Amino acid sequence: MNNILIHVSILLVFFILPGRIAETEEAVLISDVLVDGVNCRGAHVSTRPHNRKVSYHTPSKTWYVFYGTGHWTEKLGEEGARNELIAWRSSKDGKTFSSFAPAIIGNGHSSSTDVLLVGDRIYIANTRWGFWRQRAGIPWEKDGKAYYHRGSSDSTMFYVPYEVFTYDIIDGNLVKGITVEALPGDHHVMHAGPHYGSITRDSDGRFWVAARALADKSGLSTWVARTSSSDNVIDWEPYHTLFKSSGPGSHAPQIIALDNGLVACVLFAKYELMTMVFLFNPISNEWGNPHIIGKGYQSKRASAVFDPGSRRLHVVYTDSQGDARHRSLTAPYNMGNWFPSLDEDGTLVATNAGSNTGDDDLSLSVNTSKNPAPLALVHRADDLHLHLKYYDGDQWSPKDVKVGLDDSEWICDEASAVADFSHGFGFLYASVPRDPEVRKKNDNIVQLRFCLIKNPEILF
Repeated sequence: MNNILIHVSILLVFFILPGRIAETEEAVLISDVLVDGVNCRGAHVSTRPHNRKVSYHTPSKTWYVFYGTGHWTEKLGEEGARNELIAWRSSKDGKTFSSFAPAIIGNGHSSSTDVLLVGDRIYIANTRWGFWRQRAGIPWEKDGKAYYHRGSSDSTMFYVPYEVFTYDIIDGNLVKGITVEALPGDHHVMHAGPHYGSITRDSDGRFWVAARALADKSGLSTWVARTSSSDNVIDWEPYHTLFKSSGPGSHAPQIIALDNGLVACVLFAKYELMTMVFLFNPISNEWGNPHIIGKGYQSKRASAVFDPGSRRLHVVYTDSQGDARHRSLTAPYNMGNWFPSLDEDGTLVATNAGSNTGDDDLSLSVNTSKNPAPLALVHRADDLHLHLKYYDGDQWSPKDVKVGLDDSEWICDEASAVADFSHGFGFLYASVPRDPEVRKKNDNIVQLRFCLIKNPEILF
């Protein structure tokens, strides 16, 4: 595939050393490249911000990106099923990427895809609706209705587990290993299984997943599960229902490891219009009561990272105005350890970062090489393009930097940033023709792009 380099900007940065002024070239390199503009159809190619589609492998100095190929079945029926998959590509410099390669076959949506890198192994959590639908013999359409529009929430069609796929990094390639079922299938007809999930590994080496699942016809639940032992992804304990909504509406859980075996789950519940944080205590072996960090949101997204140096959990979420706000939780992680406190609004980071601009539009990253760790947030603004905000470990810069594709005929969406930007702030995102007629003419093909900023701090 030909990768198209849109622009590369090199900033000359001057800083003072004892006795002289030194000039450093390429102190910050901003590159924005087209990763795939052929295989991505529809939407949900790089969604959602609570899970990751970008990893950096330090030993080989290689970027890996993962993305969905979209809604081919809606166009081609069963013949399009083979086009719906999770693909991967790699790059040494963030500009030129390897050829298209399939990672997971049987699902073209990346909404349930979360990627975790541990050593030389990549773990991908995913829900394969198409694969299990075909395996159950369920037709794509019946009486003119797509399979996910058939029946009701209490009429079981087929079960889809939440799976974890392992890949070893060998000479730059991903070599497929085992596939395991972390969560069982539920009764969900619309999506047929736990989905919109997340994966992490705690400081004791145990893996965790969280996903939304159908509790009953009136609402959704959040399921969490962990492995039976450390560094063993094969055996999983029975899942635990962390939260059950009182009515219908979306869930978006992110499971994230803290320190000393503690685990947090950041959850948005649409029916309750609340963003909550649950904490697991390994000593009591129990989940505590939810910390309600915000209420009344229009956008249902939040993104969290953990700073091991200062022992802080950072969460950026959107409020009822669509503005991005920030809270941090410090050890010992009690309700009184939030800043700002829970009886105050979260710190304002960016206005119009969610409302009426789509809801897959922000992703938070942390630089763990520094203490306290800086944060970088990429979000979509009201101009429908991506913007960058920077937190120096103490406060957010008032400056706002436009990043990614800057073209009046395109809009940007679905950003997913690398979890730790110690080696550069890299993020994947989708760009779509602004004119819906142009998009329709182009068969709903969207662009999947990668942007790399080597040192965001210098921009601020």
